[in-house]
Amino acid sequence: MQEIAVEMLRDHEMNDLFFDPISGEKWENFLESVKTSGIIEPLIVTQDNVIVSGHQRKRACLELGINTVKCDVREYFDHDGLSRDEWIIKDLIETNVRQRGDVGGNELKVIRRVDALCDIYRISRSA
Repeated sequence: MQEIAVEMLRDHEMNDLFFDPISGEKWENFLESVKTSGIIEPLIVTQDNVIVSGHQRKRACLELGINTVKCDVREYFDHDGLSRDEWIIKDLIETNVRQRGDVGGNELKVIRRVDALCDIYRISRSA
């Protein structure tokens, strides 16, 4: 676990392809939680500070003026038949779904998540 300056963290370029930002009352409740309890769950980042899980936590830190945050820095590499990038996308999707719970939202983004995971797990989508 490392304490990293929020300004050093970079969003994963594909996060917005799969997930919408938290908004409305849910966002306000999340911000209030961060104000009162801080960031409870560390962000997951690559060795080069790309966020795998925690884009909304980073956003909250920026909005609330929190300068550093605990991060679980993970080493990603090709193994078990998956590339480094596939492991990152797998973790990005799966950890965000677990963190957010109900992640319905934009239907196209749901389909993109399912398609990406089918590709990673080598699941055929033929009818």
